[in-house]
Amino acid sequence: MEKINNKSYLIYGVKASGKTTYAEKLSEKLSLEFIDLDKKLLEIYNKNTVFELYNYLQNEFRVTEYKQFYNLVNNITKNTVLSVGGSTLLYKEIKIKDIKKKFKFILIDTDFEEIYKRIQKQNTVYKRYSYKELKELYGKRIKLFRSWADKIIK
Repeated sequence: MEKINNKSYLIYGVKASGKTTYAEKLSEKLSLEFIDLDKKLLEIYNKNTVFELYNYLQNEFRVTEYKQFYNLVNNITKNTVLSVGGSTLLYKEIKIKDIKKKFKFILIDTDFEEIYKRIQKQNTVYKRYSYKELKELYGKRIKLFRSWADKIIK
């Protein structure tokens, strides 16, 4: 993948899609700084896992995630690869059009069955959902996520 002048890359997708893995490889290949929103939040709150952080912040998790996301977006001064969970972009205050001025949106579009298998192996709040509920959530989100994508990685 070629470097885009004056643009950074926003890597996003549903839970367990492979965002971080792809983002790390892309940043290495293009010699760009790599920032993972989840890792940044874990550092700030001195937590080991997103599940632990979610339980700690409870109802404030999404607001905290959103604020840190906007802080990163507004303070990035060089081309960067930023990895975020797709739900970050669903926060009501997020303006996709404005963020796309600075970032090329790359969606990691992984098959639902693979996502489901990965979630079952993780300690995550998504385990509380049934297969049917997760598939429905995935279906709603992936359509929207695809509509924002400048590039889709299968």
